[in-house]
Amino acid sequence: MLKPKEIGKGKGKSGFRHARGQGHVELKCEVGSDVTLADLCFSVSINGRRSMSVTHNFARTPVGCFPRGTEDWDFAGAVNKCLVPPAFTVHLDLEPSL
Repeated sequence: MLKPKEIGKGKGKSGFRHARGQGHVELKCEVGSDVTLADLCFSVSINGRRSMSVTHNFARTPVGCFPRGTEDWDFAGAVNKCLVPPAFTVHLDLEPSL
C-alpha cells in the first residue's frame, strides 16, 4: 500500500496532494487464518532506488512497514512523465527470514 505522509489531522489533510507527493510503503498480507506464516524479509525499490530490508511476522500483525521516518519516498518526483499515462515502477523483494 502506498500511503501519504501525514501532514495534519484535519479533514482532507491526509492525501498525497497535501503531502506534496511524499509518502511511505506498507505491505499487507491477506491470507486466511489457517495459513502458518514465518517471519518474512522484504524491501521495496521505486525506480531503482532500494529501501532497507525489514523483517516482519505477518502472523502477528497483517501489515508490515518500515520504521517511521526512515522510508519516506518522493512519489511525485519518481513519476516518469514521458510515459502515457505518467507512472513509476514499484518492485517488491520478499524472502523468508533466516
